[in-house]
Amino acid sequence: MNQINPNMRPPDGYVFTDRDGHHHRAEGWKVLVQTVTNYRKWNKMEVGDVWGEITAFHCSNRPSYCRQAGPVQTVQRATTTQKPPHQVVKDKLIRWFVDLIRLKRDKKLPRVDDATASARAAICRNCPQQTGLSEVCESCNRSIKTGRKAVLDGNKSHHQNLKHCSALGEDCSISVHIEQAKSANRELPANCWRK
Repeated sequence: MNQINPNMRPPDGYVFTDRDGHHHRAEGWKVLVQTVTNYRKWNKMEVGDVWGEITAFHCSNRPSYCRQAGPVQTVQRATTTQKPPHQVVKDKLIRWFVDLIRLKRDKKLPRVDDATASARAAICRNCPQQTGLSEVCESCNRSIKTGRKAVLDGNKSHHQNLKHCSALGEDCSISVHIEQAKSANRELPANCWRK
């Protein structure tokens, strides 16, 4: 059985054509249910399952505004609330790139010299927070590659062998080239250049 997706407003509004052909319009689903219920009572019609009829009406006319009901939905919600660790790192990493690109666009992304970047890279290379990303999410990996090119003006990093920092959610091959604020993250090792 389908359910109306309450997060989506139908383009023609909250409407319903009743059994007798009367057209109802309201400002929301609850108001529509009440309007139809009242109309049927006033006209001495059997009230019936008003919400079920409204759902069937909308889902048959606009299936893209509905979703499947039942246990599958419950499983999906449970899996999306607790993301696996590699997905959390990817999400942080993509947000980090978005922030960097915004700073770059506003010309507020200072770079460090190559010697400083190399010294930082030497620290990152032996860090226990270095983590590789799963290749499963192809679109995520494409976004990260695009972010790298955008931040470094299409140039390649001199430290491509570096992975991602699982504590900060940063791409270390890029991060070592950028002047960044110190972090108070407790997961960072004592010798981390970001501390």
